[in-house]
Amino acid sequence: MTDFIEPSENRILVIGGYLQDIEITGSGHTASVISRPGGSAYNVAMCLSSMGLDVLFLSCFGPGNRVGYAFDSLPVQSGCQRGIFLYRGTEVLAVQRPSRPAVSGALRRLLEGEKFALAYTTLEIGAEPLNLLDAIDSRYRILDPSPGIELKNLSGFEKFDYVLANDHTRVIACESKLIIKAGAKGAIHRGVIHSPPVPGADKFGSGDLFGAVFSSGLLQGLTAEEALKVAVLESSKYCLFDGSLADYLFQMKKR
Repeated sequence: MTDFIEPSENRILVIGGYLQDIEITGSGHTASVISRPGGSAYNVAMCLSSMGLDVLFLSCFGPGNRVGYAFDSLPVQSGCQRGIFLYRGTEVLAVQRPSRPAVSGALRRLLEGEKFALAYTTLEIGAEPLNLLDAIDSRYRILDPSPGIELKNLSGFEKFDYVLANDHTRVIACESKLIIKAGAKGAIHRGVIHSPPVPGADKFGSGDLFGAVFSSGLLQGLTAEEALKVAVLESSKYCLFDGSLADYLFQMKKR
């Protein structure tokens, strides 16, 4: 297990959900079912890795789930299970949530004292894994507080540099830290609306791409406002794109 942890201050730590995304299009006998890996944290890890960044992803995996990833990954706890996300368009049909594991002592000891360029976490596998951040050194710490159901009694926003919340999630955090992701409409920071040049249609994954591009911008030395504008532009292009997030990332690489 120690092979996954290499001293690197340029590595990004991503903590959160790994789900099996199941998309249904059409209806009846003409319906199609597409299954692909997903989850907000997985998407962020995939996006950052596609941008050429070094990523360590911590989540819940079943046997064989991690085969073929372009980034390193570790289970938060042995035996915890991924979730399932069933949707049509932007309509959520059903969700089987991933496990909400306690963090294994072995993983905590493995990460203790490690240095990362950035730590990015969601609440998809519960809030308890956030305690891992107390054991590491990171230049930036970013929270995507979703799903909102995990926000109840959650505190400790002060440990994060930025909180990237969806526009339908009520979050009370320092105004300078809080960035509201508004899908195809852009983002809001300090009361200022940053709109894309051409608004598209909301798509699952656009907020995850926003978070990844914003994080990458910070590591490139951009200010929060500069990184936000780049993230709005990229996520809006995806909202105009006819294809999956993985397809879009492939197009990004070809630019």
